[in-house]
Amino acid sequence: MRKVLIVILFILPLFRLTGGAQSPSGNGIVYRNLALHASVTVSSVGEKGLDGENAMDGDTLTRWSSAWKDDEWIQVDLKKAYPVDRIVIKWEVAYTAAYILQASPDGVKWTDVFNENNGDGRTDVIALPSLPARYLRLLCVRRGTRFGSSLWELEVYSNNHPIAMIEDFEAPGLKGWSGSENYLLNPECNTLRIEKSPSPSGMLSGSVLMTMPQPIPTADYPFFSFKSKANKNLRLIVKLEYRYGMATTITSLLNSDNRWHKCSYALEPSQVQLLEKLSFQLISAVPDKDTIILYLDDITIGYQGNIQKTHKGLLQKLVRNAETYLLLSGDNIRQFPENARTRYKNEIQRASEVLNNASLAQIEIDKAVEQIMIANADIEASVVLPPTPMKTCNPDATSETRFLYNNLKLMEGRAIFFGQMDPFFLNGNPTGNLFQSDIEDICGSLPALGSWELKNIGAGFMDTLMCREVEYYYNKNGIISFCWHMMDPAGRGFYTKDIPDPYAGNELLPGGKHHEWFLGQLDRIAFFFRQLKGQGGESIPVLFRPFHEMDGDWFWWGKPYVSAETFARLWQFTYDYLTKVKRINNLLFVFSPCDRFKARDGELGYLHYYPGDSYVDVLAQDNYGQARTAADSGAFVNQLRIMTKLAEEKNKISALSETGLDGLGIHDWFTQVLLKPVKNDSLARRVTYMAIWNRSFVPYPGHLAVPDFLKFYQDPVTLFMGDYPDLYHGLIKD
Repeated sequence: MRKVLIVILFILPLFRLTGGAQSPSGNGIVYRNLALHASVTVSSVGEKGLDGENAMDGDTLTRWSSAWKDDEWIQVDLKKAYPVDRIVIKWEVAYTAAYILQASPDGVKWTDVFNENNGDGRTDVIALPSLPARYLRLLCVRRGTRFGSSLWELEVYSNNHPIAMIEDFEAPGLKGWSGSENYLLNPECNTLRIEKSPSPSGMLSGSVLMTMPQPIPTADYPFFSFKSKANKNLRLIVKLEYRYGMATTITSLLNSDNRWHKCSYALEPSQVQLLEKLSFQLISAVPDKDTIILYLDDITIGYQGNIQKTHKGLLQKLVRNAETYLLLSGDNIRQFPENARTRYKNEIQRASEVLNNASLAQIEIDKAVEQIMIANADIEASVVLPPTPMKTCNPDATSETRFLYNNLKLMEGRAIFFGQMDPFFLNGNPTGNLFQSDIEDICGSLPALGSWELKNIGAGFMDTLMCREVEYYYNKNGIISFCWHMMDPAGRGFYTKDIPDPYAGNELLPGGKHHEWFLGQLDRIAFFFRQLKGQGGESIPVLFRPFHEMDGDWFWWGKPYVSAETFARLWQFTYDYLTKVKRINNLLFVFSPCDRFKARDGELGYLHYYPGDSYVDVLAQDNYGQARTAADSGAFVNQLRIMTKLAEEKNKISALSETGLDGLGIHDWFTQVLLKPVKNDSLARRVTYMAIWNRSFVPYPGHLAVPDFLKFYQDPVTLFMGDYPDLYHGLIKD
C-alpha cells in the first residue's frame, strides 16, 4: 500500500437481440439465417466453453474464440447448396483485422470470395452475388488484438428464403402502399398517417393496400402484429391476401385515446400460405362527421424473433452464486431474517432440480432463471444494517451498495479516487495478460475506479469479456461505473448528426411509439446487471450514469431535442423501471451534465435537467472544455464548486465523472491542470472521484506525460487501487 490513510471496522432476461434473422436496408424483408445451428468445424478453441457451435447458435451471449495466434479458421456446413447473398460476421472484442472468406460446393475445393485487410472489429455485412455454396470458411489471417480471433455469430442469408416482413416506415416514401380516393396516406415521423374522409356509420368504402416486396411464407412463423393509435373509436379490418386467391380477415377494436397500442395475432393453420398483400379498412362506430386519423407502425408478418432463449449455463451460474452467497453470509458479514434464508434455500433447491432434469422445456428453464433472480433480489434487500449517515435513493439497495455510498461520502474532502474509462484498453505493448493496464504498467496500481459502456448491452450484444473485467476489478476492491451511449431506435448511432430522427427521445415514455423498444433496452441492461457477481456471490454495486451530458446538443436524449420536463420524466421512469419493476438493487444513479451550464446561472443552470433528489445519488459533471490548460482553472474550479456545494446541501456525493486532455500534449496536465486547482480549493476537492476518458487520454509507458503522471499518482490526495481498505463490507473508521 502506497499511502496508509485509514483502517476498516467490519460491522456486518431475459431479452436480447437474436442472431437468427436479418433485414437488409430498403425492402423490410427478414431472411432466414441458414447457418443457425448448422454443423461447424474450427481449427482451435482458445478456452473451454468457447466452442465453434457458439458462433452458430443465434445467441449473442455465447462466442467462439480461437487459440491466441494468427491463421485460425471456422467452417460451416449448410447441408445443401444455397444461393448465398449475404454473410454477417459479428465480431467480439478480440476481432480479426485481416481475413479471407471462402466458399466450396464439397468442402474440398475452395474459392476465395471476399478479402478484408483492414478490419475494425465492427459487425461486417458482406454482399455476394447469389453465390451457390454449401460450405463456407472464414480464414482469420491476422488478429486485431493480442487475444485469439473471436466472434459472436457467423450468419448466412439467401434472398430466396424470407421469413418475415417488417414495415417500420424508416425508408423514404411509401413504396408498395396505395389508398382509394377517400383515404389519404402520408409518412410522418417514421410512421404512416392515414386520414379517412367522413362516411356513414358502418360503410365499407375504400381501403388502404400494402403489397409485399416479395411473398412471405408464414408456415413456420404464423404471426401478425402492428402498432396503432387513433383519434376515434373504430374497427380496423385487416385483410390478408395469399397466393392462389386465399384470404382471411382480422378485426381490431381501437380506442380514441391517441396512445400507441400493439396488436398481435397468431394465424390459424388454414391461414398459413404465401402472403402477398394486406388491406386496411377503417369503420367508425358512429356516423363520421370528422376525419378519422389512424397511425400505423411496425407492421410485422411472420418471424417475430426479438426474444432469445436463455441457456442452462446462466442458471448454473446463478445457482453457484446463490450457494456461495449463503455459505459466506455469516453473522459478522450479513444479517437477514431466517425466513429469508429459508426461502432462498428453497429457491436454490428448485433451480438445482431444473438443472438436473434434462427433459424440461425451455419455458421451465426461463421460469427458474427469473425466480432465482427474484429470490436473490429479495434476500439482498432483507439484509439488516445498522444506521448509516447516508441514505441511498433506493431503500432496498444491497448492503454492499450502501456501504460503498457511505464510504465514498466519508472520504469526501480527504482524498479523491482516480478513475478511467476502459481501464484495460491498451495503448502500450501487450504482454499477454488479459487484465493488462497502461496505468498499472506505469505506476504499479490500477485506477481505483473503472468505467465501462452499456451501448452494446442495450442493443443486445452481450460482452462476456467485459463481465470478466468488471468482476475482476470489483474483486480487487475496485469501484465500478457504467455510462450509456444509447443507440437510437433506428440503430444508426447516438450522436444527433448521425441519426434520422433526433427527436426520438420524446417517444420513449409510455404511449410513445418507441416505448416498447426502450423497454427492450432496459430489460437487456437489467439482465446484464443481474449477472454481475462478486466472488462472494453478491451483486456488484454499480455507479450507473445514464443520459449524460444532456445539456449539450450532441446526444439525442438531451438539449434542444428533449425538454427539461420530458428528460426528468424519462429519468424517473428509468429509475422506477430498473429498481421497482426489474428490482435491480445494486445501482447508484449518477446525474452528469456537461460543462455547458453557465456560471451566471449557478445552481439553477446545473439543476435545469435535474430529475429530483429521490432519483439521484451522485451529482456529477463531465468537464473537458474548462480543463484544457492551467489558464482555465478559474472557470474549471467554479463549475466544480457549484456542484459540490449542491451535493453538500442535498446530503449527496459529487464527482468529476469525465474529463481529460485528448493527446496529452500538455505533459504536466495531470498535476497542473487537473489536480492542483482541485486540491487547493476546499469546495472543489470534495469531489469523491475524477475519471479520465480512454485511448488518447491515457498515458502509457514511454509517453512524455509519464513523469508528471507519476507525480500525480504519488500525491497523497489521489487514491489508486490498493490505497484504501474494503469499501463494501463495513464503514471506514478514522
